[in-house]
Amino acid sequence: DPSANPPCALCGEAEDTRPCSACDAVWYCSEEHQRAHWRAGHKQACGSPGAAMPEGKAGGRREEDEEVK
Repeated sequence: DPSANPPCALCGEAEDTRPCSACDAVWYCSEEHQRAHWRAGHKQACGSPGAAMPEGKAGGRREEDEEVK
């Protein structure tokens, strides 16, 4: 049941959300919203001590997620 998923961390939409691909601690309705939230500050929180990090996802960061400067 898609409505049982947590709402998108960026817009609050609760339909058809998916967890952060790195930490599974927050949910998003689209890849676009995940990227926007990453740049808006989730990058610093994702994988930090105390964040929900499933086994095997230590660090939670991928090279392609790094913001290009």
